[in-house]
Amino acid sequence: MRRSFRCGGFTYAELLMAMMVTIIILTAVATLASAFGNARDATEQMSEDQTILRTATIRVLDAIRFSNRVTSATATQIQLWADTDADGKIEAGEYQTVDTTGTSLSITGSSGTVTVIPVCSNVQFSVDAAVPNTKRICIAFDLQENGQVRHYEIAGSLWASSGHVH
Repeated sequence: MRRSFRCGGFTYAELLMAMMVTIIILTAVATLASAFGNARDATEQMSEDQTILRTATIRVLDAIRFSNRVTSATATQIQLWADTDADGKIEAGEYQTVDTTGTSLSITGSSGTVTVIPVCSNVQFSVDAAVPNTKRICIAFDLQENGQVRHYEIAGSLWASSGHVH
């Protein structure tokens, strides 16, 4: 009768095979975690960009809608007058200017300048008629989102009237 002195351990080949399977599984888990992290980051960035765009749209449309008259319109800015004190007189503190530096869109008023879209490109202003008969304003621009350039437009009409101003 032969006696075996072998203990119940693994052979070298079995250990190598187990390590290879473990490495494959850990690599798959790490790749999956990285993919989920990247997707989460992209979703958060897109959500932040859309929030900025919605806020900018509301601010610009409010500036346009509640203005009585467009006092000047150029390729890089539109100046709006809103008769805030309802006296029918154009006064210095009643102006707002929507303008671009080429890479951002801002609104400047008596309380200062607010950058409503911090990073954009190809900003173009257009109006339906020459000043002071302008009633409709369109601001077109491009935004970079998830590696793609998307075109947006903010278009609004003046709701107030400046017929009483001479």
